[in-house]
Amino acid sequence: MNKDQVKGRVEQAKGAVKETTGKVVRNRTMEAEGKIDKTIGKARADYGDLKEDVRDAAKDAAKSAERDAAERAAAERSAAERAAAQRAAAERSASGRSDKLAPEDAERDPRDDV
Repeated sequence: MNKDQVKGRVEQAKGAVKETTGKVVRNRTMEAEGKIDKTIGKARADYGDLKEDVRDAAKDAAKSAERDAAERAAAERSAAERAAAQRAAAERSASGRSDKLAPEDAERDPRDDV
């Protein structure tokens, strides 16, 4: 809650008291002043509410932007890791060696190839 919200609500309350007092004592001027004070207080409170909403929206937007940036960074890291793994596999393939042997190749005796 910000100061405009508080001051506006206080002004509304003062205006309501003034308006009611003006009605009770049959003083139209005081009653009118109370209505004016209530209206001014409502406007100020509404302004304070709007300020609060804008501030909250800005915070939410900042959090969302941070979260999006973190997700993009994670995706970029993941893509870089995949690319590095693909390069390493291509280099192994080009050099003619493979770190992964098929299960049937692991148990096979190389002398059987002759």
